[in-house]
Parts: sequence; structure tokens; C-alpha cells
Amino acid sequence: MDRTKADIGRTPVILVHGWAGSSRAWDRVSVELITAGVAGPVLAVDLPGSPSGGTTGDPTIPSAVDHVISIAESLSSPAVLVGHSMGGQITLRVHARRPDLVAAEVVLDPAYGAAASDAASMAILEDAIRSSGPGALVDFFESGFGQLDADNRETILADLHATCSGVLASYLRSEYLDPDSIGFRPSTEVAAALRTRPLLAIHSSERAAGIERELLPPPGSVVQLWHGHGHFLHLEDPERFAHVAVNWLRDMDLVT
Repeated sequence: MDRTKADIGRTPVILVHGWAGSSRAWDRVSVELITAGVAGPVLAVDLPGSPSGGTTGDPTIPSAVDHVISIAESLSSPAVLVGHSMGGQITLRVHARRPDLVAAEVVLDPAYGAAASDAASMAILEDAIRSSGPGALVDFFESGFGQLDADNRETILADLHATCSGVLASYLRSEYLDPDSIGFRPSTEVAAALRTRPLLAIHSSERAAGIERELLPPPGSVVQLWHGHGHFLHLEDPERFAHVAVNWLRDMDLVT
């Protein structure tokens, strides 16, 4: 799509939350992105099944992809897609399916590239969620908190407990266990090969960053490893994330 000089710098940004999350997880990040120089609209979405409510559709990855595509289609120009964890899998699938709607993609510890040998443990986790509810995931979520402050920890756990067990289990299965899922590396590779727009990928582990590099993202892409951070690294240091993202977007004339 051709863009006039007036369009440059006003690229929309769509923020996609992770598993058991909601749009409010992006509140501080949205402010920091605008402060750092994003002039276009910054839209934090609630996926189907989010505890924020109000979003229709099945709690599955394909349904969430459809939801994000519908938002992107309503905008006047291609958007920068930003996804955390499960949200990164969703932005990848939107990017692969509708590159015409994407100016660039940013992923933060995305939920893809897992080892296929983890399938059995994913099925066990699904069963635990269905039998014990969100409480089965508290230790798992807390293990990724890193240096998060108390307010962010409280928000994340509140969203987790407000998400029904059926939604949690459905998304997990849709990410990794359904026939069309892309969470395990062989399927991730197929989907990632369809990316055509630049990617900024920020990871908290060397293993995941290495896998990202091996996926051979398009020209202009950058993969960063943030040492010493947990899974919610953008919430640990939202100002750093905003500056890294905006400076990268500025290099591509997507932000002035």
C-alpha cells in the first residue's frame, strides 16, 4: 500500500495480550509508546474469552486471529502488530495470513517454537486446568514474574483467576495440541516462513532467541535477548521496551 508523507509516523499499533490476559496488561506500555513517539492510534485488544469481556468468538487461536484481523481491516493503513506470549503466536498467524494488513511485527517471548516432545506435558497441563481451574497455573505464572513489581503481579494473577478454566484449556489446546496448531517448532517454521514484514523479537532466554534467529525472519528484522528478565519483560521495563520498539520503527520510517 502506498503511503503519503502525512501517513509516515502515524502507523497504528495493535497490542495483543497473552494467555489469561486482558487489554489492561498494556496500560503502562501504551503510555510509554506514545511518550516515546508513536503518533498513530495505539489499540490494546481483548481476545475472545478475556476476563475483560465484551469480545465475542470462541476462545481459540483461529478465532483470536480473526478478531485481530477484523480490527486491522478497520484501520486506514497497515498496523504494527505487537504480541506477548500467546499474543505473539496470534500476531505471527495474522502476519502470515494477511501481510497486507501488517507494517511490521513485534513479539515478546512468543509462545511458539516449542519442542514437539513437550506435547505430553501440555496434555497433562490441560487436564489439570480442566479439573482444578486457574489455580493450577499460579505457580507456572509466578515462575515467569522475574523483577515484576507488586501491582503488575496482582493484575496478572487477577486476570488469571477471572479467566474460566474452559477458556484457559481451549487456548492451550489451540496453541499446541489441535491439528492446526503452530506452537511446536515444525509447525512454527511453516508459519514463520510466510512472514514478509520486518520483525522485532525480544526474548528472555538464549534458547528461544536462538530459535527465533533460526526461523530466518525477513530483512530488517532484529532479535534481542534481554538477560535477567522474566516472561513479562515488557512489564518489568516498559520504558525500555517502548524506546527499543520506537527506535526500531523509526529506522523503518514507521515512526517520525
